[in-house]
Amino acid sequence: MTTHVAPRRRAANGIGASVAWASVALFSVATTAAATWLSIGTTLARTGSTWLALGWAAALCGAVPLAIAWLRAGRDVARILLVLPGLSLLWNTGWVAALLVAAPGDVARALRMHGAWPFEHAHGATSPNAAVLATAAQWIADTIDDTGRLATTTPAGVGMSVGDAYVLPLRNDGRSITVAVQLEHGARQTSASYLFDTGASFLTMTTRAIEELGVAVPPAARSLTFATATGRREGRMLRLDALHIGPYVVRDVAVSVCDDCGGDGTAGLLGLSVLRRFEVRLDYIGGRLELLPREGASDGDRAYDVGALAEVSLDGNANILFSHVYWQVLVRNASDAWMRGVVPEVRWSTGDVLRGLPIDAVAPGETGRSIVVGSAPVTGTAADAAAPAFELGVARGRFEAKVSPKRP
Repeated sequence: MTTHVAPRRRAANGIGASVAWASVALFSVATTAAATWLSIGTTLARTGSTWLALGWAAALCGAVPLAIAWLRAGRDVARILLVLPGLSLLWNTGWVAALLVAAPGDVARALRMHGAWPFEHAHGATSPNAAVLATAAQWIADTIDDTGRLATTTPAGVGMSVGDAYVLPLRNDGRSITVAVQLEHGARQTSASYLFDTGASFLTMTTRAIEELGVAVPPAARSLTFATATGRREGRMLRLDALHIGPYVVRDVAVSVCDDCGGDGTAGLLGLSVLRRFEVRLDYIGGRLELLPREGASDGDRAYDVGALAEVSLDGNANILFSHVYWQVLVRNASDAWMRGVVPEVRWSTGDVLRGLPIDAVAPGETGRSIVVGSAPVTGTAADAAAPAFELGVARGRFEAKVSPKRP
């Protein structure tokens, strides 16, 4: 009786080889996808060019292994298909490993900024698939490099006071302090007394005072509600070119137009949108009020004023996946001037703060878009009862505002 052992062994070896080739091919596809993902993300983070990112990834992760296989297989298509999976696996694994070792910070930054690009381009930035992929990218980024998180605290305020103080005599009637203020907008200027009020969030003016500057309150002006000594009041927010106090000038000031906010017979209230640019010293016995401009007050950052004139909202749902957020934030410019370098932020009731990517410029009446990514205090959705409350605001931004040392 004759047995055919060799053909069976050859068949078994053939099946084993096919399984091995299929396994290598499967892993090759996975590593090529990972390498392409990282290549496009890092290139987008550095250049911002989608076409350059796609071309670089195609050449590096696809064309190079194919060229090597072509040379090794001597242009034999069957051999190319046989060796290509293994070469792609080795090449792309080595590329990913080298990238993680050489530049983990760049990889983490790329993942946080562009980790969801496959679904963003196909289905939009607010699609559920994009959010899931972005969350996975953030988790990988946190694992690779925790030092580059976009989750930060609010930027520090201006520093110590510098320069000479502007001394104001106090009206010693035991009731109030008034300050002579000159306002300008366009080609017009007005002068009036304003009530010194550290409880007022913004410079507050009556409708009559704002009309004297030739400024009309537009119907689309942003409306904010304030708590005052006489109850809650609503003010329409505007921007004025400049405010002068003695020798100092504060530019691009957020103003609340409110007739019922209380001015004690004055044109309005001198509030924190102006006073926060100074160190204030009150000597009641000596009858002196001193204003000193603060160091850093001339750096152009006017987040307080920009935040009052910017409508910040989410584009999509406030989903929190695996204690991470990937939110598209919209910033509408409700002022009459360009906003530049706007950095939106999410302030949680727990004290945690997430800052978004800067928006280079937003024209008056237009809307800019930013991405806020990072760790959140809870898992689930921000609408859950157990989730901490949050509010959207502006961490940085400017109208080219400054406090000049002297007025010409």
